[in-house]
Amino acid sequence: MPDRPSPDGEFLAVGELLLDLIVADGSPDLASAGMFAARAGGAPANGAVAMARLGLPAAFAGVVSAGAIGERLAVQLSAQGVD
Repeated sequence: MPDRPSPDGEFLAVGELLLDLIVADGSPDLASAGMFAARAGGAPANGAVAMARLGLPAAFAGVVSAGAIGERLAVQLSAQGVD
């Protein structure tokens, strides 16, 4: 496999940061689900995490709530190396 050139510069994602709720009890549909797993999401945030995992400096710009959910999401982004 040929060497790929390493990317130069930085990655800035602008957009939404969401809390996805994933069915966690094996229910076949959302209507019958009773248990959910909370996961950080949102395409721009996911892109920033992917770039950070590849070693590229990455940042996220967007509005995040000041409450507990927003704080949780911001901490998770930071833990993945996203500014």
